[in-house]
Amino acid sequence: MNTTKSANTKRLYVGNLDESINEYAIIQLFKPFGKITFIEVMVHWTGEKKGRPRGYCFLEFETKEQALAAISKLHGKTIKGRSLVVSFAHMTPEQDEAKKRGQASHNKPTTLSLLKGQKLKNSR
Repeated sequence: MNTTKSANTKRLYVGNLDESINEYAIIQLFKPFGKITFIEVMVHWTGEKKGRPRGYCFLEFETKEQALAAISKLHGKTIKGRSLVVSFAHMTPEQDEAKKRGQASHNKPTTLSLLKGQKLKNSR
């Protein structure tokens, strides 16, 4: 049995997102299904789209049942003219270990952390 895959049954991939959908909107969409313990919205890091969403994210619920409920209700749901893709995310063993240690495997900030940092900078 592949224990890595079974250990990741609370982590979801959410794809085909309109680029205008931000982290807050994603949280609002998924929070009715349970407690979200992790979210990472993928953004462009270079080029003319730098800083803008790439159209997908990863999020994790507290329980497998919450994740399953979100998949069953939101997969295929049309948001801003796009049909959402919601499925279990598949992480490599290295990514899973880094997450358990509280480290992002690529050390890139989330939208939320960037906004918090900007607010702190502006308040000085």
